[in-house]
Amino acid sequence: MKDKLVLVTGAAGFCASRLIEELLSRGYKVRATDLEGVSLERISGYLDRIEFRAADITKPETIKPLLKDVEVVFHPAAIFSYSVPLDLLRKVNVEGTRNIIELSIKEGVSKMVVWSSVAAYGAADPKFYKLPIRECSVEEMNPAIKGKYDLSKREQEAVVVKYWEENKFPISILRPAPMYGPGSYYGIYTLFKYIKEELLSVVPSNLANYKASIPLVNVKDVAKAAIFLSEKNKGDGESYNIVDDNTLDLVETVRYIALLTNSKVEVIFPMPMKLAYYLLKLLSKWSLWEAKKLRKKVNGRPPVPYIESDLLVYLLGNFWFSNQKIKDLGFEFDYPDRRVGLIETIDWYNKNGWEKTIAIKGSEQIKEGK
Repeated sequence: MKDKLVLVTGAAGFCASRLIEELLSRGYKVRATDLEGVSLERISGYLDRIEFRAADITKPETIKPLLKDVEVVFHPAAIFSYSVPLDLLRKVNVEGTRNIIELSIKEGVSKMVVWSSVAAYGAADPKFYKLPIRECSVEEMNPAIKGKYDLSKREQEAVVVKYWEENKFPISILRPAPMYGPGSYYGIYTLFKYIKEELLSVVPSNLANYKASIPLVNVKDVAKAAIFLSEKNKGDGESYNIVDDNTLDLVETVRYIALLTNSKVEVIFPMPMKLAYYLLKLLSKWSLWEAKKLRKKVNGRPPVPYIESDLLVYLLGNFWFSNQKIKDLGFEFDYPDRRVGLIETIDWYNKNGWEKTIAIKGSEQIKEGK
């Protein structure tokens, strides 16, 4: 693969930066893009080895020059937030993706890999999905979907499939679970942090007995899966769940993180799930108020809340996803057992700190999907 030129969008984000690292290790030539003024801290060690150009995926005229001589486009860039308006999510996640696909077709790109999310499935209702949840089309997904971000990823996938069906443009879709790994300070990191601080230190006994699942995937496996699909030239027009082997259920995962962070988690009296959700909803509203009123603004805007209400569904549903489809193509996960990756990740936080803010200049925080 040496000398193959690829484009990586959202390059300053958590997943994209790991993707760049993996691409460089395999001998790819990397062109990378993100918003003007974005912090390049995550890719600072690679800037002498890649070609970085600022661009905005909502403005096609800034994207077109980036695609010259590019063979593969990796597109993780998106707004990952449960707090921003739906119209902004659609502008970036849906229409931004449409812009890149259309220009890639015109410029002769040979392959594209797009990041969606398991969030696109909506509510993991066992009456609707057979567990573990396997890949299905957007039309077959549960219509019950609460999150604005989740809806935007579903609509993004519909755009991708349209261009495959109408143009046969080679394109594959990743549906990663919430990603973890050294260097992440948002998304599922919030759960780790609140367990460490013992703000989520009790578990209702009925939830412990329910054996609900929480989906996770190591960010390195997401990067590897994207490259795998681009190199094998398989999976065109197909979607793939990128999730680990679900070694531990939700409560076991929480207890394991507590063990790694020297924190306490206790099983308490049973609690109706509706009441548990209501209490978490109140906590998310407080978190939103705290972000707006007590923390400093970033580029004139309030920082993202530590707990966002739509993210809480992962604590109360049985989100068990199958990863067999990509395995059947021959893909092997480096971290099928989350216990190994969590040890590495928690150790990294302990050494590098549990608090960090990366300021991003632009209309909102533009980062890869969860």
